[in-house]
Amino acid sequence: MTLLSKLKPEYKEVFEKQNIEFPTLIERIINCFETTEFVSDIPFGIWMDIKFFTNTYSPFELFNDNI
Repeated sequence: MTLLSKLKPEYKEVFEKQNIEFPTLIERIINCFETTEFVSDIPFGIWMDIKFFTNTYSPFELFNDNI
C-alpha cells in the first residue's frame, strides 16, 4: 500500500488546491507518494516541499496508517 492511498482527505484537498499554482512541486510530491510505502522513506527535499504546503511538523501527521 502506497502513501498516496494512506493520505488523509484533508491533505489531498490541500495538494489539489495548491496544484493550480505549484503544479511541478505537487507532481513531485504525488509521484513520491505513489512510489513510496513508508513515511520514513520520504526524501528530505520532498518533505520540505510537503511542509511548505501543509504546515505540519511531522510527516506522520499526513497519513492514516503511520507505518
